[in-house]
Amino acid sequence: MQKNQLTRLLFTHFRMHPSRLKTTQELLLALFQTRHIQQHRLAAFFSGNFFLSSKIKKVKRFLKHQDLDEAKIAQVVAYFLPKHPWTLALDRTNWKLGQKNINLLTLSVVMDGIAVPLFFKFLDKQGNSNTAERQEILQLFLDTFGVGTIKALLADREFIGESWLEWLSQKRIPFVIRVKKDQTILHSTGQKTTVSKLMTSKQQLVQKTQIAEVACQLTVKTLPSKELLAVISSPGLRHPLDLYRQRWDIETMFKGFKTNGFQLESTHIKELNRLKKLTLLLAIAFAIAVKTGQVQHHKRPIPFRKTVQTRLYSWFRYGLDFLTNIANKLTLKNLEELQKNIPIQWVNST
Repeated sequence: MQKNQLTRLLFTHFRMHPSRLKTTQELLLALFQTRHIQQHRLAAFFSGNFFLSSKIKKVKRFLKHQDLDEAKIAQVVAYFLPKHPWTLALDRTNWKLGQKNINLLTLSVVMDGIAVPLFFKFLDKQGNSNTAERQEILQLFLDTFGVGTIKALLADREFIGESWLEWLSQKRIPFVIRVKKDQTILHSTGQKTTVSKLMTSKQQLVQKTQIAEVACQLTVKTLPSKELLAVISSPGLRHPLDLYRQRWDIETMFKGFKTNGFQLESTHIKELNRLKKLTLLLAIAFAIAVKTGQVQHHKRPIPFRKTVQTRLYSWFRYGLDFLTNIANKLTLKNLEELQKNIPIQWVNST
């Protein structure tokens, strides 16, 4: 990678004052150094011979006054993703900040054991998202990348509902969504029934069905634990259960955002607009770490666990450890070496 390529990447997408652009870059690099989201920790790694209090004020001013375009952030993240079409996962994570509930709806690209976030929506409430909130985050993706970039949308049992499925069908978004065993579906006889009633002594069932006015395929499998795994999928999507299993990749991403990576849940920022800006920058840092991990994996493969055929750690963790190790050897005035190890040259731009 050539010098300052990260700077040029940010400059290409973000139209902001040079001083704010430098702050954006320093925030990203500080995330690799401190592996923590708290403002005072990030500010401590800013360049310049200023008091720490002045650097903290600089971070706070940035989060308060600087607008960040979500679509532009997603386009930067896309530089570190494989070529589309992408398999997307829609899911939610939440935590407590004092007495306040933080509820984060996330749309991510899943790929081989990890997910990389593209869009976020903070829900100022407890509990599940509603149809309008899901539509908003998906429409932002469609406006930015187009429906042709979607291989399939994966979602868990909470992301169900007739109006939601009708909207996905109208937008021609292929989907694989898990349903509960008491989900009402249309039997091949034309009678309404539930998933559990269809599964008597069968180990697996595949049949065409309909929910509301949406034609779909129902695939049900009895797991070794005797639990039913039932998904509905768009007609024509092959191997829906294999696709659905990739949804778990987003759980690895949430761990990377929180306890296994950047400690997002430890932030003291309660104002959702500022918290979202910090989370958007975190998405770029996360994507960089994942891509770095992939590159390092090609050079020195991640070992597999002895008991099961899964990698000992994720691409994200591999990349984050690599970048942090470089960053910890540097002085505050010399971060060029860290930038040279961010693999933008491996990017497949959309």
